Parts: sequence; C-alpha cells; structure tokens
Amino acid sequence: MSESKRRSSRGRVLEICLIPLMATIIFASKWVMQSLPNIEPVSFFIIIFSLTFKIRVVLPAVYIYVFLEFATQPSGIWMIPYLYVWGILCIFTYLCKGIKNVHFWSVASAVFGFMFGLFCTIPTFIIGGWTLGVTWWTSGIYFDILHFFGNFVIMRWLYTPMINAMQKINNFLK
Repeated sequence: MSESKRRSSRGRVLEICLIPLMATIIFASKWVMQSLPNIEPVSFFIIIFSLTFKIRVVLPAVYIYVFLEFATQPSGIWMIPYLYVWGILCIFTYLCKGIKNVHFWSVASAVFGFMFGLFCTIPTFIIGGWTLGVTWWTSGIYFDILHFFGNFVIMRWLYTPMINAMQKINNFLK
C-alpha cells in the first residue's frame, strides 16, 4: 500500500472515531450545564466542529447527540425540532466555513440562540395553528434572550482557543 493511501485510510479511521467523541462532548457539555436555563454549549460545539471538520464527520455526530437526548429525556413535542434545528446550524456553519472571525461567529451563535425558540415553535404552529404558535413562542422569549446572551458569551470567550485546538487535531488527521 502506498504512503498516501495509508495516510488516507488512517485519516478515515480517525474521522470515524471522532464522530462518537464529538457527540459525547456535545451531550456531556449540555448535561453539565443543565441547571442553567437555556445556557448551553451545544451551539458552540456544533459551530466549532463544523468550522474545523468535514460535514461527513460532524453531521453524524450531531444526530448521535440528538439520539442521546431522545434516549435520556422524557419525550415531548421538543423532540421534533431537534430533528432539524441542529442540522440547520451545522449546514449553515459549513456553508460559512470561510469566515474565520470571532465577532461574526459570536453574533451568529447569539442570533441562532434567539431564533432557537422560533425554530422549535414550528411544530406548534403546524399542530395548533397561528394563535397557539405565537403564544408558545412569545411565552418563551425570556428564555430565547438568555439563550442569545449565553451563546454570545460562550462563543466570544472560547472561540479562539477551541478553533486553535481543533485545527491541530484536524491537521493530525491529515
């Protein structure tokens, strides 16, 4: 086997190993911070991982995280948005991968945190109509504001050290 094929195979094996590791990091980090209302590092890690690694590695990790949430939390309408909301963030980040700016990602993460409640209200709009959807969303605005500030602070504070660490790991995989 040639040297380049050996490196390529090694890289793929390491990528496969990263998938459950990333899912576990996302899940454990949320669990550790669950006592804080809507302040969690899930968005942060999905953005950092999407900026650093290939989508074929990050998207499966995101859906393993979603499965872990489903397996450990009581079921409810909240489960439906988890099937699309984290994938949307992952794909959005991947499409904006060329932007390497802490300010951009802090604001993007904050806006996503605020919009999270609206994204999660989509099933309520479908099931209960306009009135229930608007009522549901507006009753949670306080938590969306907390999510906004929490995402902004986490991203602003941890973006640079985590991007640097993830790039070193990514370079090791190549």
